[in-house]
Amino acid sequence: MKELKWSAILEGLIVTILGVLLICFPTASASVVCTLIGVGCLIGGLVCIINYCMIDVHDIFYRNDLAFGIFLILFGLLALYKKNVLAEILPIILGLVILISGLVKLQSASVAKRIGYQGANAYTVLGVISIVLGIIIMFFLPGSVATDTLFIVIGIGMVYSGISDLYVTFFLSSKYKKFIKRWKEKMETPKVIDAEVSDEHEEDDSSEQ
Repeated sequence: MKELKWSAILEGLIVTILGVLLICFPTASASVVCTLIGVGCLIGGLVCIINYCMIDVHDIFYRNDLAFGIFLILFGLLALYKKNVLAEILPIILGLVILISGLVKLQSASVAKRIGYQGANAYTVLGVISIVLGIIIMFFLPGSVATDTLFIVIGIGMVYSGISDLYVTFFLSSKYKKFIKRWKEKMETPKVIDAEVSDEHEEDDSSEQ
């Protein structure tokens, strides 16, 4: 649980920082953005592989860190050595990142509702906004606006997604921990069953009389 939380925090920070860079330097070429993505994927892939090697053998069967790490490294190399190919679909990729962020928030909203958290609707709203931003960036902006304007809009969307991801991660994880703690306390509480105990011998004696 703790590993997943810190992984989500790291992802939120990376998305936020990349969004800030796009807003501050909108005139930067797509080549620079592709370089940042490639380096980030390489680092993320190495972290996943190292994490996989350090996982206890009892928890390793259901983890996909190794496969995901190799995929990130390959994608990072593609971003670095095929920048011209990646640059053409860069808005779609970044829009997809924002879209996936929104879908994850909707899943978090579902978890919040299942544990009885009243603020679940806020997560739903945050998720819907991210999904709408992702769809707009992917299908309506590429080719219709100037490159610098496009990067500013994408940067705003990524900053929003990153900060909202951090908000959901911090607040929902604390609520989930409290829910699990109450659930464990409830399960560990001994249940007392009231029952009347009758003496069979007394019943027999009363029947004979």
